[in-house]
Amino acid sequence: MRRSSTIRVAFYVVTALLLVFVTFRAFGKDKPISSKGTGKSVLAPEQHANAKNGEVVQIQLEDIIEVPENGVASPEILYKNILNERPFSPVVIFSKSYCGFSKAAKKLLLEDYQLSPPPRVVELDLHPQGSELQAYISEVTGRRTVPNVIVMKQSYGGASEMSALHNDGVLAAKLAEWGGGHLQVSTK
Repeated sequence: MRRSSTIRVAFYVVTALLLVFVTFRAFGKDKPISSKGTGKSVLAPEQHANAKNGEVVQIQLEDIIEVPENGVASPEILYKNILNERPFSPVVIFSKSYCGFSKAAKKLLLEDYQLSPPPRVVELDLHPQGSELQAYISEVTGRRTVPNVIVMKQSYGGASEMSALHNDGVLAAKLAEWGGGHLQVSTK
């Protein structure tokens, strides 16, 4: 009886280790880096020089909060993780893949402009918790519709606002200003 218990425990340990290994191989490369416990910001300084005096501008990123094993997290955690995900991007576009306005904003920002680092696009209709996430984003930003263009954690509007700024010839300058030294913008 004791031997079967030992074999059973060994089986569970090997299974757990195998599960950890498979999970790490599948998700480890894309896993966000956390600044937890360091008390420091985690940006790569070479991409974030302050245009005013050449000094590096650091922003404090929040810690990435681990999502439970069942994959369900609060919309607040999802939103914060998206905004703080590494590699850091100051521009996040919340979109829906089928939405004409979302397509127009993405086309404008991704095809007419060169943003470095490139924007992060989150398709809410394809996200497993997209509707809850959209409701939370609405509460935080005051904007329920998509697209919702976030720069440095601040909402600056959607397709209409971006198109108006583009038509006025000031979108590149505004994006760079909103990026606060963390975003380089040029036209293609």
